Amino acid sequence: MKARTLLNSEYMIPVVGLIVLASIFFNAPPPLAQTDEPCPLPPGVTPPAEPSVTAQQVEDGSASLKDFALALRDQSNRRATTPEQLFYFGCLIRQDGSHWHSGSTYTIQLTPNGRVFIHTKDMALSGRLLNPVIYGAILSALGVPLTVLADLTSPDPAVAA
Repeated sequence: MKARTLLNSEYMIPVVGLIVLASIFFNAPPPLAQTDEPCPLPPGVTPPAEPSVTAQQVEDGSASLKDFALALRDQSNRRATTPEQLFYFGCLIRQDGSHWHSGSTYTIQLTPNGRVFIHTKDMALSGRLLNPVIYGAILSALGVPLTVLADLTSPDPAVAA
């Protein structure tokens, strides 16, 4: 009867393969989802410039909500050129305590037909249709004339009304 040893080539190939595989995984950097930072900066992405007005300034009363919205619009006009930049900024605007989200001041983007496109405090609300009265009040506050509001056509009769 032949004795099997670990030095036998039959066992050496899998053992060496496992050692190589283990060294690859132990030397690999942690995945982005497993870092301590809430929004880790992907390689090759530069962080966006600090806004002129932050959500915290709106919260403590040293800046207006309008100034915050204009600062966010200016930041949005500097388009992301890569998906990584877009995802990084998307992560930043959702983090409470960031320049873009503090307490009850956060970003909500609407579509022209009255749907919530992005709700950074509760992403589950994204895609929902706004109450037509609230949507009309938002458009009116933005300076949309009543004649234009009356001409809106929508598949939802409540929005059209």
